[in-house]
Amino acid sequence: LEVALDMVAPDLCHGWAWLLSAVCLLVVTQAAGDGDGCGLNILAKEADALELLRRDGGAVVGHCDPSQVSWMMSRSWWVASREFVLASHTKASRDVQVALASTVRRETAEVKKHAEELLFAVNDKGTQVGTVRCSFQWSQNSSAIFLSIKFSHRWSSPGALEVTNEKVETKACCFNFSATGIHSQLRKNYALNLEFFQEVDPKSWSWRLASAGRMTVEMAKTHAFIWPRLLKGKDRPNNMAAWDSMNQRWADEVNDFELFRKRREDKKRKGEAEKDEDVAAVDEAEKTKASADSCKVYESSTFSSVGKIPELCSTYWPPRVKKMQDEKWLVLFHSPKEMKCKERGPECTKVRDRWVAAERKLRELGAAKLGSVDCDAFSDWCEKQEVGHMPFVRKYTKGKRKTFYGEWDIDSLMDFIGT
Repeated sequence: LEVALDMVAPDLCHGWAWLLSAVCLLVVTQAAGDGDGCGLNILAKEADALELLRRDGGAVVGHCDPSQVSWMMSRSWWVASREFVLASHTKASRDVQVALASTVRRETAEVKKHAEELLFAVNDKGTQVGTVRCSFQWSQNSSAIFLSIKFSHRWSSPGALEVTNEKVETKACCFNFSATGIHSQLRKNYALNLEFFQEVDPKSWSWRLASAGRMTVEMAKTHAFIWPRLLKGKDRPNNMAAWDSMNQRWADEVNDFELFRKRREDKKRKGEAEKDEDVAAVDEAEKTKASADSCKVYESSTFSSVGKIPELCSTYWPPRVKKMQDEKWLVLFHSPKEMKCKERGPECTKVRDRWVAAERKLRELGAAKLGSVDCDAFSDWCEKQEVGHMPFVRKYTKGKRKTFYGEWDIDSLMDFIGT
């Protein structure tokens, strides 16, 4: 507009250009207010975007989608992008906030990547850094091996976020990986070579790149068996660790497989003449697992995504199981509907995180076991247990029960468990 007016009426340029710019900004604001879109991506200057974003406390953000920030970041409008993100905390819906966070992280990572490549070009003298032996975690079930590999020499240390020239090979005996990546503005070679305890199936395996500079690998075992260790050699390398979350995921399957294996061996040895204690244990384990599965509830429940918190109900109630009666149980009775778990309400997140943290600490101390009951799904059982205002915590041990009142900090819970 300023250029056009300079050509037509130089003397009126500044006044009319300012006026028409203001009119354009008003049109953009009106369009956003009418729900026709955000309008940021038709502005020519960051200053205009800032004026629009700061008007009415950033109300225009409520009509925007995350692509507007992506557009502004591509033009290096960093101040306007920051104003948009700050306003989104109060003006945008929860879904838009989640999508916006993903967009900002993706775009920021892309900018950082290009900046690091530029710095590498400045520092690159044609030399190569020695090979980095990748750190990794492993897990297994009865039929497969799982690896999580990080492009760093230690799992707790930073490394390359991305790699190129990947070469991944699996043989019956071994796994071999090599790639090139950039870390701290230096090009580095990354590699991992493993020789397994037993053979894997070289025709049945897969790998994929994951986030945060990692990759995952899954390989089928040639024979169903629980390996006592991953590698052929007995020495444990410093760059290897257990994949705890995956171990937790497959714990039941591994335990069941071992129990069934014992039963088969016992039957073979005794000619199926009678059941021994291990066989009885298998049957008991099967019944317990079936009972526990009957307590699993819908996805929006408070602890549906947390495998370490057992879900309890009338059909699976450890405090009344004879062999568990001497154990101390802390049970949380809760209502996902009241805490708006389906909408990811803050109260639901707070309760879940605090109970998960308490379970982790008390499990480490061996002080008690923690469980939960969804009183929306099992209202009759909660009524029978005379549950009060939720979330409601009660201790069960040796056939007795006691209600807990107070904060869920570890010291208070430990004091309560000891009473």
